[in-house]
Amino acid sequence: MRRVATHACVLALLCAPALAARYAEPDTGVARLVALGRLWATVKYFHPGVSDANPGDWDTVLLEAIPRVQAARSTEEYAAAVRGMLESLDDSLTRVGEDVPEPAVPNYGFSSVERRGRVLLVTSGPVAGDPLDTATAVREHFGQADAVIFDLRPGAVHPWLWDARWFSNEPLPHPAHRFRLHAGNIPIRGAPDTPFFSGLVTRSAPLSPTTTGASDIRAVFVVRDGHALPLLAAALQDVGRGWIVSEQSIDDRAFARHGYARHYRMSLGENLSAVVRTSEMLHHDGTVGLLADAVSPPDALAVAFDAARKSIPRATRRTARSAYEVKRPELAYGDVAFPSEPLRLLAVFRSWAVFEWLYPYRSLMERDWDAVLEETVPKVMAAHDARAYHLAMAEMIGHVGDTHAVVGSGELNEFWGPAAPALALRPVEGRPVVVAITDPSADLGDVSIGDVVLAVDSQPAESRLATLTRYISASTPQALRRDAVNRLLRGADGSLARIRLLKRDGSEKDTALPRRRDFLARSWAPTPGSAVTVLPENIGYIDLRVLQPHDVDSAFASVQNTSAIIFDMRGYPNNTRSAIAAKLTNRTRIDGATISIPIAFEPGSQTVQSFRSVIELTPSSTPYQGRTVMLIDDRAQSQSEATAQTLRAVHGTRFVGTATAGANGEGSNFAVPGGIQIGMTATAVSKLDGTQLQRIGVTPDIEVRPTIAGIRAGRDEVLERAVQYVRANGKP
Repeated sequence: MRRVATHACVLALLCAPALAARYAEPDTGVARLVALGRLWATVKYFHPGVSDANPGDWDTVLLEAIPRVQAARSTEEYAAAVRGMLESLDDSLTRVGEDVPEPAVPNYGFSSVERRGRVLLVTSGPVAGDPLDTATAVREHFGQADAVIFDLRPGAVHPWLWDARWFSNEPLPHPAHRFRLHAGNIPIRGAPDTPFFSGLVTRSAPLSPTTTGASDIRAVFVVRDGHALPLLAAALQDVGRGWIVSEQSIDDRAFARHGYARHYRMSLGENLSAVVRTSEMLHHDGTVGLLADAVSPPDALAVAFDAARKSIPRATRRTARSAYEVKRPELAYGDVAFPSEPLRLLAVFRSWAVFEWLYPYRSLMERDWDAVLEETVPKVMAAHDARAYHLAMAEMIGHVGDTHAVVGSGELNEFWGPAAPALALRPVEGRPVVVAITDPSADLGDVSIGDVVLAVDSQPAESRLATLTRYISASTPQALRRDAVNRLLRGADGSLARIRLLKRDGSEKDTALPRRRDFLARSWAPTPGSAVTVLPENIGYIDLRVLQPHDVDSAFASVQNTSAIIFDMRGYPNNTRSAIAAKLTNRTRIDGATISIPIAFEPGSQTVQSFRSVIELTPSSTPYQGRTVMLIDDRAQSQSEATAQTLRAVHGTRFVGTATAGANGEGSNFAVPGGIQIGMTATAVSKLDGTQLQRIGVTPDIEVRPTIAGIRAGRDEVLERAVQYVRANGKP
């Protein structure tokens, strides 16, 4: 790609009032920007000439193109603006044109063979009968010639007519095929310890079969525009045995039908389309593309006879491209919370592309992702300040439907509120209910466990929750409600949360509680208390939210002789899955879940690389023999869900409670302008039986939902039901 303008020049361009003017109708203007963004992203991810080593270069090209597209008064000016963006690639295959199909390439035979001294002139054209039969007649003349000219200007011949064994007894290497491939999304920190990568991939060059009795004959191929060239022409040119003479400049698109110079056509609207190269021809000397040895429109055939006599020079050197790239992170543009409009649009296009091609659960999205792009573009353009822009980005990612897709920024943290009262809320019977006091020393007045929150800061709770859910991405309805309720009371540090409560006796009470940052931090802390307890009737209880890896041995020593163990997984564990599994079995390994990584190497499609994970164990000499039960609810996600599945596999653990969050897989993230970081699930993980987990969750064998009455009475109804189950069923 040619060197593009410096960032200073770009900033000057973005500020130019003339280019900032909008001449197109609003709907047309948005549609053009959406098309531009899709095209930019397609080139970024799939054009082999866009380097991962300097990602900012292609960003800069977009930032220059946006105001030009916005200023376009007509379809012609719009096309010119897009064409200007693509011209920086120096690639004639990647281009803008009218939305018309490419012409078909005929499959002729060799219609005539003429000897001119020691040179054969073979011309293509329509023939009577089977075109394949004409190859034999041509081959019979080779022994009487030093060179052969194939005049293919009338049209291409059937590919089966070409045989490398006519020209060489040794295997003849053909050019290789190189394309860009992405395996998952590389996180901001890099990829040394992840399965994700991005780079150029080379498909090995094929070799022609060996033979004996081949002719030591030179070959010259004469074409109009390259579409009639056989792949053999490039192979012979590479080894110095073939020449190409063309009436027009040619490139490797001539071999698209052979899998080289693959390209993708996409609509730009207004009867325009763009063609994007997605692969390139790679020669053994490290150069790419295809060049004619001579371009001579008026006397191509005469030049071909000169080439047959070795009296013209070889083709000028093709483009050399490094086979080694250093993948550098995307530019974050995070120095300003409210970046320029072009940078805000870049944020939208970058986000759309990551989830379009590198998101393993793309097929599970409920919203049309293209429609989300079309909705978000005008929102970020209309944003009048940092808050509006950051919320527009959060709303866009909310449509992904992935609890790991957290949109984080300082601006959004202020929107959610960096502080909270010393209360913990949970959705109970569909309502936000006080379930814990996070700081006993806080003055909470008449607030009681089990109070229902009716309003916050004069806004009805349900109205406030509806607003919050617009900006939260969640895999399941239960996870969405959980996260919204967790944010319900948040606000500015030092402010008062004015709360209306529904009390036990049915009365409503208003109270004002101070918000503090440390109160909010404590609401996320693990439940205080011992990780291990022996309940009445010799039932063990292990709180996986508290248990640490170094305490697993002592925990199991405490419950080894109990009749059952109840694992509390209503939260997040501490990487204890394998250590616990080893205490429950004498197996040294178990099959884990199927893990899939999205593979993108061509726009318009996505495939995955899947493998079955294996969990290696150091088994206990005396594995636990009692029954095991696990308490679950929407607070269990990702590692929690993996732990649940593993314990089910090794010990038949039963689940009691409600469905988990339904968000599992290795996480990743990326940055967009404005200091925004966006998370995502980067690998797809199934249940151990191969069925879907994402957006469903681990479902309970025994469903138990807490009640407001139970919360007010201080009961743990889920634990009570688990104990009841153990009593009724005894040891397995």
